[in-house]
Amino acid sequence: MEGVFTWVKNIACFTILTTVIIHILPSNKYEKYLKLYLGLLLILLMISPFAKLFHLDKVMEEFFQKENLKMEMGDMAFELELKEASQYEKLTEEYEKELQVSVGNFLEEKGYYLRKADIIWEMDLESENFGSIKNMDLVVSKTPEGKEEISIDKVVVSVFESNIDSEKENFIKNELGCFYNLSEDNINISIQGGETR
Repeated sequence: MEGVFTWVKNIACFTILTTVIIHILPSNKYEKYLKLYLGLLLILLMISPFAKLFHLDKVMEEFFQKENLKMEMGDMAFELELKEASQYEKLTEEYEKELQVSVGNFLEEKGYYLRKADIIWEMDLESENFGSIKNMDLVVSKTPEGKEEISIDKVVVSVFESNIDSEKENFIKNELGCFYNLSEDNINISIQGGETR
């Protein structure tokens, strides 16, 4: 009986504290997030004796962490909307640089070096695909920048060589498309320089 009395007392104290916190808020812009968070805590408080009885503490903890993560992501999106245009531009520039570094590292793993990249990505904050890559125009080579050997071999014109380059382009397109979940039609690749023989 003592446990039930303590449980009811905890719920009553929490409800009073929640009401005080909501009325103290200086602005209403975070009120819905706070109510969601406090509502989840109240639910956890109400079912905690049953959770202990059936050992559901771990399941509730995982659920709580997932909901907390969703709330944090919502807050991050909300804060992005509030940023000034210059800050948003800086963020997008950094994101584009990070995309180029990521694509460059990916290509280096495949034995190619990125020379130039024009990456178009979804910039609309309202879109569910915000941040995803829409199109890539890449210029790659087999040798790192500054390490090209300049040599002129006998010039041989052959359709077979262009097929090899085409196969390489298709291979890279396929790999990039799979890695970035992007259609191969939205990836354009130009391979500079021939293979060293």
